[in-house]
Amino acid sequence: MKFILPLVVAMIVVIGIIVGLRSSISSFNKESVSEKQFNTTSHSIHILKGEALAGTSSTKLISVPTEFNQVKIDFINSGSKPFTFTINQGTISGHAPMSGTVPADGGIHTFSSEEAWSTGEYYLNISSAQNMSGTVNVDLLK
Repeated sequence: MKFILPLVVAMIVVIGIIVGLRSSISSFNKESVSEKQFNTTSHSIHILKGEALAGTSSTKLISVPTEFNQVKIDFINSGSKPFTFTINQGTISGHAPMSGTVPADGGIHTFSSEEAWSTGEYYLNISSAQNMSGTVNVDLLK
């Protein structure tokens, strides 16, 4: 009976150490991914990778940093209806430097910017008459 209290205290201390280590490792990994994602020595960065599309509409924010002024988007539409997309500059309804329709054929459909884009925020707006099913990848290129 007198060994139970020290055992419980030791278990609480060990759990506290494990939780502390996991949170510090987790924050370290987030910083490493963030720094690697915007490494300006790279020729491309992944903004969205395998983002799921669902529902009848979706909006994704794309931040274009300095030096990365070309955009490449890959869609896979695994739903039963085509969906449309626009990318708007600055606001959800701003100037649309890119738009298109993605057929419902399960294939990869790639859209690329024809002109250099300005640094700033862009909004990827995707909509469909029926629930969407698919993924989107967004890469920024130099």
